[in-house]
Amino acid sequence: MQFWNPPLDLSGNIFFEGLSPLPFTAAPDYAVPPFMPHGVSPTQSGTSSASLRGSREAGGKVWGIDSLARRDPQETPVPKILPGLFIRKDALDSNFIGLNSIGATIAFCIREALQSSRGLLGAAGLDFLIQSSIHIDESGYSRSSNLPVPSIPDKNSTEPAINSYFENVHPIYPIVDEASFRAFRDQLNPSCDREFDHIQYSRLYLILAIGEISRNVSDRDVREAEQISRNYYQQCWFWLQECIAIPTVNTVQILLLHTIFYIHCSKGGFAWVLCGLAIRIAQSIGLHRRSPEDFDLSEIDVHLRSQLWWVAYRLDGFLSMNQGRPPCVTGLFSDTQLVPLAADPEQWSSSDEITASHFYIWSSTLGQIQHRFCRVVSQAGSTSAMLSELSAIDASLVSWCSELPIECRPGEDIIIPNSIKHLATSLHLEYFNMLRATHWASFTCAHASKDQSASRSSPRIMASETICISAARSFVKTLNDTIADDKGCARRTPLCLQTDYFLAALSVLYRNVFKAPKQISAKADVEYIRAGILHLERSTHSFSLSQLTRGLFQAMLTSAESLVA
Repeated sequence: MQFWNPPLDLSGNIFFEGLSPLPFTAAPDYAVPPFMPHGVSPTQSGTSSASLRGSREAGGKVWGIDSLARRDPQETPVPKILPGLFIRKDALDSNFIGLNSIGATIAFCIREALQSSRGLLGAAGLDFLIQSSIHIDESGYSRSSNLPVPSIPDKNSTEPAINSYFENVHPIYPIVDEASFRAFRDQLNPSCDREFDHIQYSRLYLILAIGEISRNVSDRDVREAEQISRNYYQQCWFWLQECIAIPTVNTVQILLLHTIFYIHCSKGGFAWVLCGLAIRIAQSIGLHRRSPEDFDLSEIDVHLRSQLWWVAYRLDGFLSMNQGRPPCVTGLFSDTQLVPLAADPEQWSSSDEITASHFYIWSSTLGQIQHRFCRVVSQAGSTSAMLSELSAIDASLVSWCSELPIECRPGEDIIIPNSIKHLATSLHLEYFNMLRATHWASFTCAHASKDQSASRSSPRIMASETICISAARSFVKTLNDTIADDKGCARRTPLCLQTDYFLAALSVLYRNVFKAPKQISAKADVEYIRAGILHLERSTHSFSLSQLTRGLFQAMLTSAESLVA
């Protein structure tokens, strides 16, 4: 059954008669995941995840679509939590995504659009919610205990991936100390026996895996880089159990690197789980508290502990907003100082030149606003109280943006050295998505409330729908401004970390086209959608976005074009 068949009743629960095979499977049975080593099947490597869940043929089920747009019959004093979607994958297991998640945003926008022009979407339906939940919330790997100790990769062949990691990913998420890592790598000799260390090798292979899919490579080399990355990561997955057996700073590093890799693969649900585990281990070893002065830690160690905590904190907010789920921690639980990347903080603060450290600090302070947002939309409260909180978050976003230098402020042209322009692009995408999410939440919250006076307390909250649409357009415009240079390189970072945001922005624009198809802006929004889909194809790895989702957005573009033609 397709989700939006014309005779389908939009009220109540939606049932699916069964799941077709996932895009990467070749048979009706639960096939070998795409990252599983060749020749290793679920039965060979232990109990498969499918057998633990039960048969997927029991059918999928989605609860809560109608609740996303349902008006309250009356404003009651009982605190309520914003609605979300429960997605059942089989007879036992399910996923939950909140109102502001990417999936729920897409579902709501398509629901609103098709109420006015049902049938234009054709055969493409929202059964992608079930298919995507399987992709997003599962690792896709199986464990084998019979893997040989890997050979040490050649230094010359791995140098481009390592450089890519430290140029593109490390300034945004400083998880390892670059000097220490490179010293370890330089000491490795493929011709010499060396005592095997799961932590050291996991860190090496994770950085190589992330670095490969973060490289600026030509289109013809993208698939090769992705395959090399998968080969590196296969080893790391099998060592994970050994790495987390004893909680240490190294353990937190390994888990955060795993988290980054899964974000690259558009598996935000599973990344959210790993990030939560990283935060729990970080708390168990005290990274959330300021290091005592008599702790005999070097300045490098103090910086590393601080950066690990703030990276985990930022990723927690990033992924919680992406999935519409509660964050693991709040800022009230920590007093760890936010320190710059530079070794000398005084030199950093006195310099007029914009550096990677500035973007690290700005991203971290934006992460604090993200956490506030996740807390507000995940807790019970009245509509008026929630709108008041969202208004305060919006004010914080406006203030945060205004304090950035004009050379790299969102909405302005980026006039900084090319070597750090991608950091500004990443920051702008985060900001515009945060702005869209905030006003999407306030708009849908006010829409569901019978008491419309609650939304009149702030002029910007009253204009939330307009600001939300404007933020979605600005998101695509930012992408347009980052087209690769004449050499034909396909920039994978930082955009690949935020491809899920593309889907939400395009869905908001799609809804707007169907809401007012006669306005001149509708044709412009169709072009924004077309450009966004091109960016999505360019910035998404081949293994990270299902064909079902790709087909859905192509069908959305076609239906929008037909409406405004």
